[in-house]
Amino acid sequence: MGQFPLFVKATIDKILLDEANKHGYEFFDMDGSYMNADKAESSNPAIIWSMLSFVENLRDPFWHLQFEVSARTSNDESQYDSLKISSITQELFAATKSFYIRDYSGAVNPTQNLGEIIIISAGLSPAAFDRISGIRPTQVTASVQRFP
Repeated sequence: MGQFPLFVKATIDKILLDEANKHGYEFFDMDGSYMNADKAESSNPAIIWSMLSFVENLRDPFWHLQFEVSARTSNDESQYDSLKISSITQELFAATKSFYIRDYSGAVNPTQNLGEIIIISAGLSPAAFDRISGIRPTQVTASVQRFP
């Protein structure tokens, strides 16, 4: 197993950061949001995510992955903006899409494929609201294979 969970997390970070930059949205990982309160409390539209579970199956090298990708918006009374962002992430993580896992945690751009994430499903969940913004999550389920 080693650092494989780190490589999976870094891969999802990279995929979502690239997508947020492509569309002009902010991006942050909920696991590290306490490190950057300015981003977490900003009213700018953002793509945010959090790993819910990453569990090794009975037989190595297979894993089960669940994570949540959310659209964060403010001043979005009809929730059109959150649905626009959510449609981007749902298309990105549509069933049967796959992504190679690489070690993006370092300073050098990796070239070695360490595994593969295969998306099983991605579905919208109800929006949640706080005093600043709304968050509309998409629950993503995937199978993961670690390459030996």
